[in-house]
Amino acid sequence: MFRLVLAFIFLIILASINSLSFGNGTALWFKIIGHGLLMPLCGVIYFIKREWQFSHIDKLMMLVSIIGCICDVVLFFDLNERGEFLQITAAIFLHLIFIVIFRKERAFVFNIGKTNILKILVPVMFIFFFFGFVLLKILPNLLYFMVIIYAVEVTILAILGYFRPVPRKSYWFVAIGVSVLILKDILYSYYFYVFKGNQHSLYIPLYWSNAIGYFLVIYGIAINQNANNGKYEKISIKAIVEASKNVFKTLRNEIVNFSITRSIYRCKTPI
Repeated sequence: MFRLVLAFIFLIILASINSLSFGNGTALWFKIIGHGLLMPLCGVIYFIKREWQFSHIDKLMMLVSIIGCICDVVLFFDLNERGEFLQITAAIFLHLIFIVIFRKERAFVFNIGKTNILKILVPVMFIFFFFGFVLLKILPNLLYFMVIIYAVEVTILAILGYFRPVPRKSYWFVAIGVSVLILKDILYSYYFYVFKGNQHSLYIPLYWSNAIGYFLVIYGIAINQNANNGKYEKISIKAIVEASKNVFKTLRNEIVNFSITRSIYRCKTPI
């Protein structure tokens, strides 16, 4: 419990520093390190809560920490529109992992006679009204289609977050979290595309909504994982190496099977 509280306090301090550092002349290396630490720290809090267990969803959460780190720092490398493109791409992969996790938690939307249609209509109308009538008019051409994909994915993420059949505490952590992430995307769009990064005071609520949203989602998933009472292998270097070997072994087997299938097909094909 002490380690969890300590990590949470450090997260608050880190978010406070990062929210004030973007436009006040802070050294670039300091911004990169500070912003890059947020998602790994959320991952550490997740694994402390999970007592460093190593289930399939825990492995996905490790990937969330890595991709989230990339998503947070890529803008600082002065790549202009290419940097924004890479950041949106990383965010799409990040949200896709959350969607996979929600589905593994058996989030299911349509249930005849029991589906709360407001949980679908509210995020759909809110997101597509903003993206359609505000954002798409001012987007650079390079980002146009990526943002459309992103908007669809955020809508799916929010809806699945509202339909998770999980314990009440876990449900509300994630439901509030995905709602805050929608707010974050709106503030992000205003800061970078409407005001062109000139309203530095807007970055404070933008960054706090980013930190709070992802923390709530990650912590809510950890609560549900603990509620399942499954006992898994503890995370360790050995466990990570074994997991990596299994991935490469599966990939190698698929390549071999594909090669054999092609060879058989060629033998059967008349010359």
